Amino acid sequence: MEPLGEEWKPESRLLPTTTLPAASTDVVASAGSSSWIIQTDGKGRLAVDVSTLVDMAEPGEPLSIHFALQDNPSQNTTVTVPAAVLGSHRPAPPVIVEAPAKPRSVTSIAILDFEGIGISAQEARVLTNRLGTRMGQVEHYQVIERGEMQQILQEQDFQLTGCTSSDCAVEIGQLIGAQQMLAGSFGKLGTVYTIDMKIIDVETGRVLHTTSYDIEGSINLLLTEGLEEAVKRITNTD
Repeated sequence: MEPLGEEWKPESRLLPTTTLPAASTDVVASAGSSSWIIQTDGKGRLAVDVSTLVDMAEPGEPLSIHFALQDNPSQNTTVTVPAAVLGSHRPAPPVIVEAPAKPRSVTSIAILDFEGIGISAQEARVLTNRLGTRMGQVEHYQVIERGEMQQILQEQDFQLTGCTSSDCAVEIGQLIGAQQMLAGSFGKLGTVYTIDMKIIDVETGRVLHTTSYDIEGSINLLLTEGLEEAVKRITNTD
């Protein structure tokens, strides 16, 4: 086999031909730890698709391929495929593009006066106000301010006091344009303080979520710890 006489071009896909017997001949090719058999065509021409060789060389490095006649290994030659040629056939690395985070929809919600069972009306009002503050800290909720809600209801001549049923909550939600309503009660039994609340969908009237939370001790614990935990539970947040 004669040495390679043609210069490589970056766009080359086939190894330049070398002089071989003018007949179909088996040639053993080897590169690194790989070896394979190629058969020449009837005119003694040998062709190798360069795109099948790119994984045999490190990126940026050339690849030396040794060719020898299978029947006469002494007839051999070595061809070095330039790194530029291999690189032109190496597939480009995948481009990973992170999809932008889908903004979480914000739901408008209004909070009804929670009923106080076993506690004073003033204590229930303080707890309801704090509950509104906690709900306002949940990013996917927009709490309708109590003053805004009262103003709209006054214009509609609607009495907010005593509204604790789901039907009443839905009616108020429709009047003030809220998507959801939060209703419930605070209670005391012995030394245990309780929170029971539910979120109601204004459009369907369906109760979407409910939760209960009990804490033993003083009402201060209900204010500072119980409300926070109850809000986490009903909004499925940490």
